[in-house]
Amino acid sequence: FMSRTVFATSASDVQNKAGETVDTAAEFSKEKRDRFVKEMDENLAILSAKIKDLKSKTGNSKDQTVSKLEDDRKTLEHNITKMKKTSGKAFVRVRDGLVKAWNDIKSSLNSASEDAEKK
Repeated sequence: FMSRTVFATSASDVQNKAGETVDTAAEFSKEKRDRFVKEMDENLAILSAKIKDLKSKTGNSKDQTVSKLEDDRKTLEHNITKMKKTSGKAFVRVRDGLVKAWNDIKSSLNSASEDAEKK
């Protein structure tokens, strides 16, 4: 005796569920992006404060290291602004670039701070 299962799902039910899944995934991606942007905005504020502190320690706002850090901070800020408009694969590319830039700037800032302490 063979049993036959009958599914009470129509093609339009499947389309609706697929559409809901895509919408849910898009919302998740947007939330993930928004969380990342918020974190980077917070990092940017910390970076700005640390550059200001470094500037006061060096006593020289024309210091090349400070100038480079300020330029890097401006570039980071510009890229965070770009990030706010991305999604999907573009988000991943921009995010990865921002993470690398952030790590580079953080390393440069730490070195500059250590040098300023030695002076």
